[in-house]
Amino acid sequence: MVNQLPQGWKEVPFNSIFDVCNSGKEKIKQSEYLPKADGLLPVVDQGQNLVSGYSNQFQKVILAKDNPLIVFGDHTRCVKYIDFDFVVGADGTQLIRTKENTLVKLGYYQLMSANIPNNGYSRHFKYVKEQAYKLIIDKDEQKYIVDTLDAVAEIIRLRKENIQLTKDLIPTIFHEMFGDPITNPKGWDKKDLGDVCSKITDGSHNPPKGIKEGIFILLSSQNILNNGINTNGCRFVSEDDFIKENKRTKLSYGDILLTIVGTIGRSAIYKKQYENIIFQRSVAVLSPNKKFVNSEYLNAYIQTDFIQNVLQNKAHGVAQLGIYLKDLRKVEVLCPPLSKQEEFADKVEQINKYIAAQQEELEQFETLFQSLLQEAFTGVLTWNYPRKECHDKKDK
Repeated sequence: MVNQLPQGWKEVPFNSIFDVCNSGKEKIKQSEYLPKADGLLPVVDQGQNLVSGYSNQFQKVILAKDNPLIVFGDHTRCVKYIDFDFVVGADGTQLIRTKENTLVKLGYYQLMSANIPNNGYSRHFKYVKEQAYKLIIDKDEQKYIVDTLDAVAEIIRLRKENIQLTKDLIPTIFHEMFGDPITNPKGWDKKDLGDVCSKITDGSHNPPKGIKEGIFILLSSQNILNNGINTNGCRFVSEDDFIKENKRTKLSYGDILLTIVGTIGRSAIYKKQYENIIFQRSVAVLSPNKKFVNSEYLNAYIQTDFIQNVLQNKAHGVAQLGIYLKDLRKVEVLCPPLSKQEEFADKVEQINKYIAAQQEELEQFETLFQSLLQEAFTGVLTWNYPRKECHDKKDK
């Protein structure tokens, strides 16, 4: 059974199931992305998020609401199912549709299950096209697989939504305790960011050459999410290069990682989620001075709409926006009493404990999903599917 294909299955090359349908329409640059309030069309690129920004460039719209397609990130290996009209963002975004023999959603899940090697920020689409895929003749069987995977995917989506709603409590509590940073109604003291941090630096301006695998990791702004760090699409470096670059950005518990090139303003607190990490210049490292600011307070302050707008206004560049460290150091920070900041940090800690419990359950469902995903395209999931009976009914 392990090496056999179920009845009605064939192993076929990429182009027997998929069509590459890159539109030829110009992709928009990251510097052209708009916030949701200012743009009507979602921007889809190869990043981790389903939607990376918004645009009003209607001449570049891809119609997918009634004709869904699949997006593959050439550098990131991200796979997305898109069933809404959108604009293609940045480089490395591959658009794929399935032929009539395969449901689009099944094609999406099959690409998710493909074993694509991680070659860092190199291009990966060639590996996608070299893979063998399963052509499942029976459309009812295809739908059964899609429905099974969809059911677990929906549970995962709802869990993620609940976690996000819980995370959204943090800015609400921040505003209740400290007021609007724009008007500063409580009259808190003001200091420059450079005065409340013992260190502000950025990552390597000349990143070392990557190697195929290892334990020393080079991260970029794409790896820094609000309140999170991931290593998807990261580059591995040699120990010698790590030691050299780590002198610049060596991290301590409680440091804040801030994206300052490309997608500007995402921040996360370093809590030793990963060891042996260094950064490209798109990430700044802030070391809060505990005499003035608490890490949780400063991180939440950075994520306020006010500071996000300040950071955007300080950005320069044509092809890609970036913030100079000298300008970053001049960002104004409100400094309530430390006791008040610590009270806020305690509340954040309680929220994070609840989120951690929810995250653990989420990971269990994600493990189940990955197991079903592999079973779906090895034939295990539908090995006993009543294909013959279905065909007999159709023949009568």
